[in-house]
Amino acid sequence: MKVSDLIEILNGCDPDLLIVLDGYEGGLDELGEVETIQIFKDVNLDVGYYGNHEEASSASIIAKGNTHTAIYLPR
Repeated sequence: MKVSDLIEILNGCDPDLLIVLDGYEGGLDELGEVETIQIFKDVNLDVGYYGNHEEASSASIIAKGNTHTAIYLPR
């Protein structure tokens, strides 16, 4: 999803609605502050239990290629 897609969806919503996302083990949490981060795209495609992309600041990965800017929505 791109920012323009999210904006289009949110423009049709009541601006006073709460935004929630899955909690760590269950339940729901409120959305934290929105952050802009650098990521390596498609570096975890062969690891089914990880997300496809990895934050560029992560010391646990050696990636090839350029970083990409992404919007991160933390808990």
